[in-house]
Amino acid sequence: MLKKVLVASALLATIINANASSSAFGVTGTITPEACNVTLTGGTVNLGSINASVVKGYGLAQTSYAMPSVAVPISIVCSAPTKVEVSFVDNKVGKVFAIDTNDPIRYGMVDGAGTAAIGSIAINFNNTVIDTVAVGQFLNAPNNTTTWTATGPSNLSAIFASPGYTIGFAKLASATTPDSFTTLAGNLIMSPYISAAYVKGATAAITPTSSGTLTLVYL
Repeated sequence: MLKKVLVASALLATIINANASSSAFGVTGTITPEACNVTLTGGTVNLGSINASVVKGYGLAQTSYAMPSVAVPISIVCSAPTKVEVSFVDNKVGKVFAIDTNDPIRYGMVDGAGTAAIGSIAINFNNTVIDTVAVGQFLNAPNNTTTWTATGPSNLSAIFASPGYTIGFAKLASATTPDSFTTLAGNLIMSPYISAAYVKGATAAITPTSSGTLTLVYL
């Protein structure tokens, strides 16, 4: 009897093993990141040929002449609602001609390929709309951080595109963090300043040169 039980058990084990099977499981697929493109229409402003006597007629801001501001259209278009911000870097670091306590929001300016600081340029957003709604709150954070505030360097409005800072956009004035959006449209107002002493002492043509880099940052 014991033999029959052992044989039956062996046969049952053989049947169970014969029916055993396995199947792999897991996850696969593709996640496509949102894509945003920024366009600056005429990002490098050409001030044209201006006689020194005309420049001397511009308003004097402390020790510099305030040259006419120029509006540069900016557009950001995303493939889907995206929390994207804009960071700014001065490519002429250390070349800001000192004017006043607002110098930290300005970008450096040299004469052509020169190395001496002869002026500066301030940049601010104007008439900015995200998804057809006027921006109610601009927010600043030092580049590579998310420490958002409604003011930038020198306690000025976050509307200024200060070098070394990132600007975020929100629809409500009470917002403390940026909103996602699909489209942004507006202007960057570029306001150049040039040293009065440099203009008065010039014996050759001056070529004011300022440069910065704008980069989209995904949060």
